[in-house]
Amino acid sequence: MSEMSFETDWKIALSSILEHLIDSQFAKLLLYLDKIPQGVKDGKAREEIPDLIVQKYGTEKSISEIDKIMKKIPRKDAKVQKLLRPFVEKLKKRQKEKGTTSECASTSGSGARKRKPAAGTTSKLAADSGLPKKQKTAVGPSEAIPAEDSVPAEEKLLKVRTEFVKRVSDANLNQLLDKLLEHGFINDEEMQSVRTKVKAEKARNLIDLVREKGPEASSLLIDTLCELDQCVSKVLKLI
Repeated sequence: MSEMSFETDWKIALSSILEHLIDSQFAKLLLYLDKIPQGVKDGKAREEIPDLIVQKYGTEKSISEIDKIMKKIPRKDAKVQKLLRPFVEKLKKRQKEKGTTSECASTSGSGARKRKPAAGTTSKLAADSGLPKKQKTAVGPSEAIPAEDSVPAEEKLLKVRTEFVKRVSDANLNQLLDKLLEHGFINDEEMQSVRTKVKAEKARNLIDLVREKGPEASSLLIDTLCELDQCVSKVLKLI
């Protein structure tokens, strides 16, 4: 998706989100948009606000800002979240890709400096392996590319279920529950039912419950786990 298309789609979704707000919630939204001067907000029709928000905050920043404001108002219900969550998830994916690219570039550069071979060593290794120098060094990066980007989130969770139960800490399980409740994918009763279990049973109940909730809930769990514990996420091949 091009940047222009992404921005256009976001403005359309944002307009729909604002239409779902009652007057008092809309007033709170304007109050929280402190980057926009009050004089600019005054007198603006509701349909003019999306363009103003994107203009002042930028596309990506405005998505994060609206996500925060919807939690404060609060509007965590399905009507609003169904419109908002796809853009929040796309934004997280973009940021993760940017971070991974920077990290890999940094690691590659520092590794090259630390492991600079003595003169003739690289040629000898290439000769011993029977491969040209460039062909040999190209293997590493290609192996680092995830092979299952197109796999649905629920299937990813099913594939890693056993290792998830074994490796995810109790503290992180509780944080995952909090995040799912915060975004309206589970209710208080479901959260308490899972939270009271011992660690292994808690992990099994959590991952099965989230898979039943569908792709958005599954994606949120995966993204949150990647933020909480990159080491475990890499072992599970979620990163």
